[in-house]
Amino acid sequence: MEEFIHDQYTLKAIELVREGQSFFITGKAGTGKTRLLGEIVRECRARGKNIAVAAPTGIAAKNAEGQTLHSLFGLKTITFIPGKTRSWYHLDTAKERIIRKLDILIIDEISMVRCDVLDMVDQTLKKVRWSGSAFGGVQVIFFGDLFQLPPVVEDDDEELLYSHYEKDNPYFFSSDVIRKRPLPLLELKKVHRQKNERFVRILNNIREGKSLSSDIEAINRRYKADYEPSNSEPAVYLRTRKYNVWKHNDNKLKELPGERFTSKADIDGYFPKRLFPADEELALKVGAKVMLLRNDNDGYEYVNGTLGIVKSIYGGVVRVITQEGKLISVEKSAWTLYKYEYDERNKIIKPYPVGTFTQYPIKLAWAVTIHKSQGLTFDKVIIDAHRSFASGQVYVALSRCRSLKGIVLTSKISKDDIKLDPIIVGYMKTVEKIMPDLVLQSQELKEVFLFDDNGKTITGIVSEFYGPIEIPEGVEKIADNAFKDNTGITEVICPESLREIGENAFKGCINLQKIEFNEGLDSIDMGAFVDTGLKGVVLPSTLSYTFNSFECRMRVNELNEYFSDIDGVLYNEDATKLILHPRKIKLKIIEIPDSVTSIDAYAFENNEAEEIIIPKDIDVLDDAVFSGCTNLKTLTIKADYPDFIDIKDDTFEEFEVENCVLRVPFDSLSGYMKDERFKDFKYITAIEGSRSLRYDENGTEITGYDDDGSEDIIIPEGVTSIKEEAFCDNEDIVSVVFPESLETIHHSAFSGCSNLSDIELKSGLETIKWDAFKGTALPEVNIPDTVKEIDCTAFSCKIEVDAQNVDYCAYDGVLYSFNESKLVIYPSDKTDDEFIVPETVSIIHHFAFEDSSLQSLYIHKDVDEIGQAFIGGCEKLTKLTIDIEDPASIQFHEKTFANFSKKQCTLYVPYGCRQKYLSNELFQNFKSIKELQSEDAYVTGQFFESLPSYSYSESKPFCLVDGKYRFYIVSTNDGFFLRKVGVGYYFLSDHVRRDKTGAIWVHNKKEKAASYDFSYTTDKETRTKVGHFDENYIKKALIYKDYQSGRTFTIDLM
Repeated sequence: MEEFIHDQYTLKAIELVREGQSFFITGKAGTGKTRLLGEIVRECRARGKNIAVAAPTGIAAKNAEGQTLHSLFGLKTITFIPGKTRSWYHLDTAKERIIRKLDILIIDEISMVRCDVLDMVDQTLKKVRWSGSAFGGVQVIFFGDLFQLPPVVEDDDEELLYSHYEKDNPYFFSSDVIRKRPLPLLELKKVHRQKNERFVRILNNIREGKSLSSDIEAINRRYKADYEPSNSEPAVYLRTRKYNVWKHNDNKLKELPGERFTSKADIDGYFPKRLFPADEELALKVGAKVMLLRNDNDGYEYVNGTLGIVKSIYGGVVRVITQEGKLISVEKSAWTLYKYEYDERNKIIKPYPVGTFTQYPIKLAWAVTIHKSQGLTFDKVIIDAHRSFASGQVYVALSRCRSLKGIVLTSKISKDDIKLDPIIVGYMKTVEKIMPDLVLQSQELKEVFLFDDNGKTITGIVSEFYGPIEIPEGVEKIADNAFKDNTGITEVICPESLREIGENAFKGCINLQKIEFNEGLDSIDMGAFVDTGLKGVVLPSTLSYTFNSFECRMRVNELNEYFSDIDGVLYNEDATKLILHPRKIKLKIIEIPDSVTSIDAYAFENNEAEEIIIPKDIDVLDDAVFSGCTNLKTLTIKADYPDFIDIKDDTFEEFEVENCVLRVPFDSLSGYMKDERFKDFKYITAIEGSRSLRYDENGTEITGYDDDGSEDIIIPEGVTSIKEEAFCDNEDIVSVVFPESLETIHHSAFSGCSNLSDIELKSGLETIKWDAFKGTALPEVNIPDTVKEIDCTAFSCKIEVDAQNVDYCAYDGVLYSFNESKLVIYPSDKTDDEFIVPETVSIIHHFAFEDSSLQSLYIHKDVDEIGQAFIGGCEKLTKLTIDIEDPASIQFHEKTFANFSKKQCTLYVPYGCRQKYLSNELFQNFKSIKELQSEDAYVTGQFFESLPSYSYSESKPFCLVDGKYRFYIVSTNDGFFLRKVGVGYYFLSDHVRRDKTGAIWVHNKKEKAASYDFSYTTDKETRTKVGHFDENYIKKALIYKDYQSGRTFTIDLM
C-alpha cells in the first residue's frame, strides 16, 4: 500500500488525538479523510487505546472497517427525543463491557448521521458508563464532509423529529450533545484525487455554492446528450436510484450474447442482509463490465473500485481485463463481520468474527448509485444531472472522477441542481476552526465599495454601478469576484496604490470597455478580465504575475522585465514561453514563433482557432493548454522527439482531443504513435505529404484517409506500403504522387476512386495487389521496372510496362508475364468486341477478363490452365471458343465461371468434342455447345512451323481439324497462302494483331475487288504488299508471320 504522507493538517490531527481532544475532521472529496482515519486507528491501537469505528450505513461502515452505529450501540430504529424516549437501545452484558472500556470512538460519514441518532449514542454512552460527561467521557472524532450526502429523514419522521430539534436541520450539529459542547473543526486542504488545480477549484466552488455561473459553464462543456460508451471504455454511470442502477445493469447484461453465469453467496454465522458487501446472487457473462469490491490479498493486482471486463469464467475463477489492460484472476472472497469484545487478559477491546459472507468480490458496473460511489474514485463517469438530487449529490457525483476530462453529462447541470443547504453554510462559518485560514473580518462601507478590515482591499460593491468607476487611492487589492458580473461598469481607473487584482475580479463586466493600469501594479489573477468588453489593454512595467486573466489583445510596457508581446499575444520576457493567446484574436491558423520552448497552462483557453502549429524546439506543454478549444481540429507539433517534451498529466484537460488530428514530422511518427500521452488523438499524421493521411504505428504504412475534399494526394517519402482500401471509393481524388520508397500497394487501395486520372508509379515499387486501381478514371498506367507482383484486376485501364521489367510485359494494353506464357489482366476499359488469346499463352490468370466488354473470346489449343472467374462480369460475352479437344487436359479452377452468366453464351469446341464438354460438369448451363465448322476453324502459324519446307505445289494437300478439311498452299512472290479446293480466298477484315516481334498486322476489306492491299507496321518502317486475286469476295482470314523464315502467311478460316 502507498505510504501515508503527512502534511501540517494531518500532523495536527494526530497531535489532537494524542492529547485526547474530541474534534471534527472535514475536507473536500479526495483530501484523504479515509486514509487519515486508518492512520489514526493504527496510531491508537499501537498506543494500546481501545478504539471503535462506526458509521451510519453498512457500506460506509464496511469501507471504514467498522460497524454501524445501530449495531455497535444496540440502537433501535426509532425517532429519538431526548428526555422523552424511554427505550432506545438494547445491549447484552458483553456489549456493555465493551462500551465501558472504550477510550476513543470514531464516527465516519458524519454528514449522514441524524441529530437524534447522535443523541442516542451520547445517551447510551452516558448510561452504560455511568458518566454525565458528553459521550460518557469517550474521546470522539468525527470524519465527513457536510457538503456531501445529508441524513435521511422520512416524511413520517419529520413532525416528531422537528418537535424537538431545529426545523429542517437534521444534521449532527443540531443534536443536544453538540449544541451544548460544539466540536472544533479541522479541515484538510490538500486534494489528492484530482491533480488539476482548476478542477479542484471548480469542485470546491460547487461544494460551497460559489462562482456557480462560470463553474457550471465549465462543467457543462462535458455535456454529450447521446453519449454511449463502448463496453471497453472505463466509464461508469452514476445514478440517484437503486432501481435505475439495477435496471441499467440488467439490461446491459441481457444485451450480451452467451451463457449467463450465476453464483450464490455462501453465508456462515451472523451476517444480516443489509450488510451484504456484494450481491447475494451474482449474475455475469463474458463481456460484462464489472467493478472489484475489495483489494486483492496482496494489494498489487486490483483494489476496491477497479473496473474491467469479464474475459472468461471457468473453474471457479473469473478472469477480468482491467481498464489498464491487465488480465487478473478473481476467486471467491470471504468478508468477515466483526463485533467488539473486551479482552480481560490484555485489558483491551478487540473485534471478533461473528459471520462470513463468501462471494466473488465483483458487481456489475455499467452503473452504480451515487451513494454507493462515495469513497470510490473513477477515471470516467457518466452523470445524468437532470434529476431530483439531494443536497450534495451533484458534488459527490462530480468529485468521484479524477479529472474534468473524465466527466460526461447526459443532461446539463443548472444552478437548481446544486442544492446547497444554507444551514450547513451557516454552521461552517460559525464553527470554531483549528488552524483557521486568514479570513475577512468585519467589512466597512466607504462610498460605493465594500472593504476589508484595514480598508486596503475592496471586496465588493454595495449595489449595481453604472458608468466609469475610479478605485480610491490607498486601495492595494481588489479581491476575488469583487466586481464580478457588474454589467453597468464601462471604465475602470486604477490608483497608484493598487498592487493586486484578484481572481475573477471583473469577470462578466460585459460593458467594461476601458481600463488604465497603474505603474506599481504587480499581480493580476486568473479570470480577472474574462467576459468583458475590453478589446485591448496595456500592461504596466511593474507587472510580474498574470495568469489567464484576459481575452483581449495585450501590449506590454517596453520596460517590463517579465513579459513581452507579439501581435497582441503575451509571452515571457524573451518570448521563450507563450503565456496567453487571447481568444479575441480570431485566427483560423495560429503558428507559434520558433523562439517558444514552453506554453503556459490555459494559454489557448476557449480559442476559436482550427489549427495550432507548435515549433520544433518545444519543451513544455503545461496544464489544460487547449481548454475549451472546441474548433481546434488540427494540432501540429514540429518537435522531432516526443520523449523530450514535458507534457503534464492534464495538458489535454477540458479539450476534446478525440476530435483533433495530431500532425508531426514523418520521421517521428512512430515515436508519437507509441507515446501513451498522444493515444487519445483522433489520429496522428505526418506534416509532410497530404494532411489527412492515416498511418500505422511504425509510420511506414498508409492505413486510411480522412476525406477532406482534396483532389491531389501526396504520399510522403518514407512510406513503404499503402494498406488495403486506404482510399477506397473516394470520389474527390484526381491525382496521387507516390514516393520512391513505396514498395507495396495493397488490394483495393484506390478502388472506386472514380475521378482518379493521374498517377505516376515510381521505380522501387514491387507489389500491386488485386483491385488496387480498379474502377478509376486512369486512361493508362506505366508499370515500373521493379514491379515483381501484380495481382489480377489491379487495373481496369490500358497497361504499359517498362522495357527493363523482367517479370511482365504488355501488348496493346494487355498485361502478360514476361515470357507471355500467362495472360494476367485484360483491362475492362478496353472497347474491343473480339479477342484471340495469343498462341504463346498457356495460363489465363484469375479474373483476367473480369468486367470486359468483349463479345467474342478465342482460346487456342495450347492453353492448359484457366483461373477463377476469368470472365466474371463479362455481360456482353456471347461467344466463347475453347479450341482444345479434351477439357480434362485443362487445369480449370473450381470457380472458373464464377460471376458469369453461361446462359447468355454459346461455347464453341473442336469438331467431334462436343460430348466431352457436355459430360463435364463445369460446362453445364451454357446457352449451347457447338462444334467448330469450316468457317470457325482457326489455323495458327505453328501449323506451318511443323512443315519441313514451304516449296509445295497447289496439288499438295494438307489436312486440318481431324483431316476433315483439305487445303492447298499457293506460292506467290508475296508469300504463301492456303486455298480450299473449289472455294475462293477468304480473309479476315478489320482485324489487328500484334505478333511476338512487336509488329502490328492490319488488313483492310474491299469487297468484290480484284486486288487487296495488305500492310503491316513495325517500329522502323511500314510496308505495303499487293496480291492479285480474282476469286470471290473476302470472307475471313488471319495474316501471320513465319518466325523462322520471316515470310508471311494469310491463313484461310473456313
